[in-house]
Amino acid sequence: MLISSISGLKSNCLVFSPSGDFLIADSNGKNINIYEIPTGKLIDTFQGHSNIIRSLVCSPRGNFFVSGSYDNTLKIWELKTKKDIITLKAHRTEVTATAITPDSSYIASGSKEGILKIWSSATGDLLHTIKAHNSAITSLIFHPNNKFLLSSSQDNLIKIWDLSLTKPIHIFKDHRNWVNSIDITKDGNFVASVSHDKTLKLWDFNNQKLVYSIKAHDDWIKTVVITPDNKHIITGSWDNSIKIWDFISQKLISTIKDHQNYILSVAISPDGRYLATSSFDNTLRIWDFEEIKSKKNTMNNLYYSIKKDEITDPISYNEAKVKETLLNIGTRYSDIRILELGEKTGILDNSLIERVVVGMINNREIYAHFNPKSKLIVFDQQANIDEIDRLMKIYRDWEKDIFGDKKN
Repeated sequence: MLISSISGLKSNCLVFSPSGDFLIADSNGKNINIYEIPTGKLIDTFQGHSNIIRSLVCSPRGNFFVSGSYDNTLKIWELKTKKDIITLKAHRTEVTATAITPDSSYIASGSKEGILKIWSSATGDLLHTIKAHNSAITSLIFHPNNKFLLSSSQDNLIKIWDLSLTKPIHIFKDHRNWVNSIDITKDGNFVASVSHDKTLKLWDFNNQKLVYSIKAHDDWIKTVVITPDNKHIITGSWDNSIKIWDFISQKLISTIKDHQNYILSVAISPDGRYLATSSFDNTLRIWDFEEIKSKKNTMNNLYYSIKKDEITDPISYNEAKVKETLLNIGTRYSDIRILELGEKTGILDNSLIERVVVGMINNREIYAHFNPKSKLIVFDQQANIDEIDRLMKIYRDWEKDIFGDKKN
């Protein structure tokens, strides 16, 4: 699942090239590094800012990218020459967000004082200046049709702007704290947002209404991306975790807890194959996103195909729910208490949970040790990972046999 890990740098922002061949990341504040995908090999370093870089965005054709910095400037960089071809200095305070239109004609920038500016990417001319928010702008993204711009802010609001006007055409107001990040589906129909209020929200862009809201993390959520196929939403939080959600069902698909500190940024490659994550633990990591999804989904399919006949009454359903939860966390947690497991499953019968746990351990369905006095379950994570790999091999062999029979 983890392909490469780069240590010794904090990256506030990550963006893949349109080809997916390389990753652009700020490096410890002022520099910008280009990494080969999937190896993580450092290819180039760009230098020019005099303060922390807070935003990066790459043009759709991949010929240039834009950086926004706490030195109050934006820079347009040409990838081939590794030079900043234009430096834009019109902001009075820190630049906190940037975006490029899908046709590469315009650049948007947002500042700490809530000012939104629109620029010509070809000439660097300033076209519009708008007092967009009452606090820092945290994220900007253009609609795929080139006609609208979305902005989020520490004033708890998300605004939709018609580029021909100087006022928003709609405001999403349901967040109760800073909105830290937004993303939009490739068809422009839905917007995802995350906040200091620990929620992930999905909005219907066309009908301008809230579709759903999830209490997604235990701490502030810093970043969100929607996968290119619109099937998953990925969130990164200050609870040190990255979570992958089913776009439609809202179900949690997988959780990555390998980082040892706050999550700063996540990015998904244009083909959906690779996931990049950065953290305050001074690491940047590149993951095989397809493997993360397939490993979890295969385990769920195996589990439900084997256990479907048991789920005929509430007790059996609760037992199945405990088993599914244990299988999901057995490779990611070092330990968990019965009470915490009850909170995760929503099951209040601790004696049922304890009975299921002991049964699974005795039947070698999961590798763990249970202390009946402290009610602590200690997992053998590597053994559980190995068991998942073994089950996946069995599943693939079985699937191959079935497909083979069908072909014959």
